[in-house]
Amino acid sequence: MHFVQDKKTRFELAIECGNLDVALETARQLDRLESWGRLGEAALAQGNHRIVETAYQKAKNFEKLSFLYLAVGATDKLGKMAKIAETRKEPMSRFHNALYLGDVIGRINVLRSVDMCEWPYS
Repeated sequence: MHFVQDKKTRFELAIECGNLDVALETARQLDRLESWGRLGEAALAQGNHRIVETAYQKAKNFEKLSFLYLAVGATDKLGKMAKIAETRKEPMSRFHNALYLGDVIGRINVLRSVDMCEWPYS
């Protein structure tokens, strides 16, 4: 793996070998959505939540990132995710974050603000 020059091949080898540090370094160089997704999956399988967090952030996978923050108990970061969901005008994400935070008033406000015709489960 150390002698491989092609970044995509190096990334694939790092993922196969479970070398998350090299995979992270190479993913930063590639900066492709699919690379971040694969890195996130591999890091999650190894239990490395810091690399999972980086991968989800780079891939803009906000739903999974919120759930990761719930799982590791990062309520301060969950609060930031709630603000991001509000900025992005994503009611389902706002609701999930309010649910994860135990924010009953936040959930009520989301339900009040959503036109039920737009709600995906109506």
